[in-house]
Amino acid sequence: MEYVIIGVFVVVIVGVCIYSFITANKIKKDGVEAEGVISKINVNVTQTVDNDGVMVDTDTTKIYFVKFNTSSGEEIEAKLINPDYRLREGDTINIKYLPEKPDKVLRIK
Repeated sequence: MEYVIIGVFVVVIVGVCIYSFITANKIKKDGVEAEGVISKINVNVTQTVDNDGVMVDTDTTKIYFVKFNTSSGEEIEAKLINPDYRLREGDTINIKYLPEKPDKVLRIK
């Protein structure tokens, strides 16, 4: 039974990785360029404790969001899928997005 659970977990992880890779490549190839501003950074800190209640690990996850105007003038706030972890709120960056799905953006250099 545990092998089935592990197998399902691996398939889900691989599926998410493939989907993310395909999405990033589509944005890179077909995306529209725009200038955006880092609008917020969500920080999630997870602490792992052992059986005695002693903290043994801390994991910090950051999700970056960018506000930008589409080519039609609509203001969008989207998730940045390839952040540079040195970015701060208010930083201006160049991005690409898909007009039909502007909820995820790719930072370009």
